[in-house]
Amino acid sequence: MENYPIYNMIVTYEDDETGILRNSFVKNPAVLIEKISFEAELEEEKQEFKFSEDESEQLFMSVSCLADTIIPRKSKSGKKYGVVFSSDVIRIAVNKMIMEGRMNEINWQHQNGNIIPGVYLVEHFTQNKKRVYTDLFGDIPEGSWVTTYFVKDKELYESLKNDPDFGGFSIEINAYLEETYSEQFEKMDDEIDALYSKIEEILSDSKLSYEEKYDKLEILGKQI
Repeated sequence: MENYPIYNMIVTYEDDETGILRNSFVKNPAVLIEKISFEAELEEEKQEFKFSEDESEQLFMSVSCLADTIIPRKSKSGKKYGVVFSSDVIRIAVNKMIMEGRMNEINWQHQNGNIIPGVYLVEHFTQNKKRVYTDLFGDIPEGSWVTTYFVKDKELYESLKNDPDFGGFSIEINAYLEETYSEQFEKMDDEIDALYSKIEEILSDSKLSYEEKYDKLEILGKQI
C-alpha cells in the first residue's frame, strides 16, 4: 500500500472560514458514485422514495460526501494525499451550509462563477439505518450525505441528463486539515523495523542452539 499523508477534514461552527461553499455537477465525482435520474422507468426507486410517478419531476440524486472513507487527492504540485470526512464533520458542514443559505448554489465542473440557474436542493439526508437509509448506492458508510436536486427548466434537465460530462456531485469546501493516518503508518513502520531487528538478533546469535532460538522466536511471536 502506498504510504502518503492522510488528513481529517475539520469544520467547526465557531470558525466562519470553514464550511461547504457549494455543490458541483461534475464528470468524475470524488465519491465515485454515479447520479440517479428519476424517470418513469425507475419505478422501483420512485416507490422506495415516495416520489410521484409524474415524469416532470426532473430530479437527480447521488451521494455528495462519503463518511469515514479515504478520498485520494493530488495537490497542484502533484503531491498525493488523502482526506477523510467524519460523520460529525459532515453533519456540521451541512448544517452550516443550510444556515448560510448555500443550498441552491450549484456550479458546473467546479468552475468559479459558473453557477447553474434554476437548480434546487429539495431533499437531503445523512445515511442512518435507524432513521433514513438507502441502499441505492451500495453499503455506503453511516453519516454519508445523500442529496436530491430539482432542475426547474425541462430543457436544462434533459441536457444535463444526457451530458456525458455529468456523472455526479462533488462538494467545494473550506476546511482545516489535521494529519492523522500517516503518523500511524510511520509508527507501524518503526514497530516492524524493531521486530525485524529482534528476529535478526536472535537468528544471528551463535551462542544459542536451534531449540533456544525457536523458543525465543515463539515468545517474541506471542508478544506481537
